[in-house]
Amino acid sequence: MKPHPPAGPHGEQAFLESLYVALGTATGGAAAPGAGELLRRGVGDDAAVFAGPRADEAYVVSTDSMNEGVHFRLAWAPPRQVGAKLIAVSVSDVIAMGAVPRFGLLNLAAPRVSGADGGRGPTDLLWEIFLGASAAAARYGVTLIGGDTTATAAGLALASTVIGVGPSDRLLFRSGARPGDALFVSGELGAAATGLWLLEMDLDRRMRLLDRAPELKDAIDRQLCPDLSDELELGPALARDRLATAMMDISDGLATDLRSLCAASRVGALVDVGALPRSPAAVSAGRLGCPIEASALCGGEDYRLLFSARPAATAALALLPRPPVRIGVMTSPEDGIVFAREGKPLNGDLFGYDAFPCAVHPES
Repeated sequence: MKPHPPAGPHGEQAFLESLYVALGTATGGAAAPGAGELLRRGVGDDAAVFAGPRADEAYVVSTDSMNEGVHFRLAWAPPRQVGAKLIAVSVSDVIAMGAVPRFGLLNLAAPRVSGADGGRGPTDLLWEIFLGASAAAARYGVTLIGGDTTATAAGLALASTVIGVGPSDRLLFRSGARPGDALFVSGELGAAATGLWLLEMDLDRRMRLLDRAPELKDAIDRQLCPDLSDELELGPALARDRLATAMMDISDGLATDLRSLCAASRVGALVDVGALPRSPAAVSAGRLGCPIEASALCGGEDYRLLFSARPAATAALALLPRPPVRIGVMTSPEDGIVFAREGKPLNGDLFGYDAFPCAVHPES
């Protein structure tokens, strides 16, 4: 659960860019003495990359946070579902690098006195979250190897770290796209944002809509905990078979995450909005008043793969068990990023989720 306030590039992205400068470049980072021999990729991608146990392997490491009231509400999601999502969001980063997730760590923090979830104590709550995380880890082939527990002044604060292994010479970064490459997504967009739209309305209205269109339940499920089964197979396959040139996951919305990929690759992009794949739940919600186009373009937490590929790879991609969907083409950087419908650019700038949206832009 991440609400989507209007935001430009001057909030979270500007903060991250300042961190990149402080830490060094995205291809190495500001390494401590001796770290340069092990560090293959630092900040700027979905995960960091370290030298692996063999010369042809690399470790891929990503970490994510989920905080009560920002990313989830216990009134909506059972603790086990929260735990499952906690693992999934870090698994998504690892497979977006083309690696296979292997190990995980959990940081779980709860108030000493919990008034949520039926008044159960903090350790009862954390145990349920752990059980959900453990089940999801097993489903994705991840072995939990440690972590930390502590108390908070208010609300649950959770974090996960997932470590993957991939071919050192075939991992995928955000920086490999070139003009002329085709742009793909691994699956339907907008379901998670549709689920959030449903969860944020009053219960009576939500239940009425679910009675009219039971498929809307799929959108709620996508919001509360994404299923990464298809991406778990696709991400490593794209790296192994050299079918993609750049890749990342869609966590903050296509509009925002495409900007990150284009910035790293120093390219532009032309996206055919009509080609965006939408789930049946999102289409049904559109008939009931949900802004379906905004959900697909700006809604976050679908955790699909966004990647570019050489035109010559298109035929091979079409033969995959679950073929990705072509949504556009990479262009020259001077062309910028254009979202078009039937060849006509959409009006206005589009952005997805921003953790720190600015009410006033610095130049205002």
